[in-house]
Amino acid sequence: MHLATFYDASISTCEDRLRTIRRKSNLVSLIRLLLFAVLVYVVYLLFRQYSPLLLFLSIGVLAGFIGCVNLYFRLKDERALWEQLVFVNTNERGLLAGKTNGFPGSGQLS
Repeated sequence: MHLATFYDASISTCEDRLRTIRRKSNLVSLIRLLLFAVLVYVVYLLFRQYSPLLLFLSIGVLAGFIGCVNLYFRLKDERALWEQLVFVNTNERGLLAGKTNGFPGSGQLS
């Protein structure tokens, strides 16, 4: 297998993974927004008329919201990793084609 073909396949794989992560991230953001709206409404109802059911519902919605926030940050970190992998593979393919290195400070001696 030619190295340029290998890097092209790697870039394609990384970009496919990035698209999947972005879709998941958008879905988690939408769910997070909806959970926040439900939480605000349930807390409003809880202050208007106290009910143990509303209290447990608000705690459950809050737990779901916090879970979505954690999942979003995990997806954000994963997205950053795959973006860096695309950069590295693109840079390596460019080096094979005779282009300059794209890493900052490369080729300079300290």
